[in-house]
Amino acid sequence: MAALSDDQLDEIRRQLDQGMTPDAIAGYLGRVADLNLMDIETVRTAAYAISRGETPWAGTRTQADNRRSDSGMGMRGRRTRPPYR
Repeated sequence: MAALSDDQLDEIRRQLDQGMTPDAIAGYLGRVADLNLMDIETVRTAAYAISRGETPWAGTRTQADNRRSDSGMGMRGRRTRPPYR
């Protein structure tokens, strides 16, 4: 799951409306749908954003985008932080 669909975001909204916390929603959906830890964190982050009245990023970033932005490479390919060792 790289991004959440509109249907999945609607499900998160319904559960928030029923009084579930973002952590409870992430845990519940993680168990029911057998999600991995990254997917559970995606659900949790979206649930927190929705609960604060923000628009979750939904489909704006893919896992490839996340890898590129977390690679430690700054502008012009210069390393901005030490590599993982």
